[in-house]
Amino acid sequence: MDGMNFAPTAPLRLAGARMAGFNPAAKLANLVESEVIPRLLLSRRANPADRRPSAAHVETLARLALSRDPGAAAAQVMSLRETGMPVEVLLNDLITPAARRIGVFWTIDSVDFVEVALAAGRLVAVVRALGAHGEAFAREAMIAAGAPCALMATVGAERHGLGALTAAQTLRCGGWRVREAPGVSANALVALASRAKFDVIGLSLGGDRNLDEIARLIARLRRVSRNRRAAIALGGPACLADPMLGARLGADFTATSGREALTRAQAHLNSVIESVK
Repeated sequence: MDGMNFAPTAPLRLAGARMAGFNPAAKLANLVESEVIPRLLLSRRANPADRRPSAAHVETLARLALSRDPGAAAAQVMSLRETGMPVEVLLNDLITPAARRIGVFWTIDSVDFVEVALAAGRLVAVVRALGAHGEAFAREAMIAAGAPCALMATVGAERHGLGALTAAQTLRCGGWRVREAPGVSANALVALASRAKFDVIGLSLGGDRNLDEIARLIARLRRVSRNRRAAIALGGPACLADPMLGARLGADFTATSGREALTRAQAHLNSVIESVK
């Protein structure tokens, strides 16, 4: 035994591995490059449905709507839609704040009435295009006849009705049937509410409406509504400026965005369902 030499076994194995072309460092690098990094990137990649427009997107849309290019605003919105951003998100997190941004421009006299009216018309066209080609109307087509129904109206001179239109599209995305009544007279609206059954009647108000007339209209709607449990909601710039306006005029709730309109309408519907159990 004393005359025998025993060489260490580990170096012999490593030498054999190197002779076979095995390179642990290269193998590890390849594993990281082919497996680990792609999985990390995949886990960090945002789901398009979870994305939200940025403040820069909002500012850009407002300025594009005011620009000389009539199709620029629509192009920006549709490009975001093509990335998978949901219609409801575009309506409430992009178009609505962009419209409010335009209102700020008007307040500080950086744009005139004609420019504001033109921009509002362009945004209305974009909202309608989103509905016609997006999931809002497709969703409504699949809604059962017994689904809740809302009437969204703009009263009198409030004809462009961007807020009412946005709320209508958001409600459709949320599973509601919606009837729109832009620019109707008080008498026509009362007649409509007396003939058809609505769970919510929404009125969009501008800043120049006679508030006493609106209060009388709300009282008339309550008297003649075919659905005695219908909620009457107010929205529009007037409610944004005065959150307590709806309560003073006799409305059940106010909403300053389509998303809030859906939340409040659903809460009202749930309370009605609970009350009859």
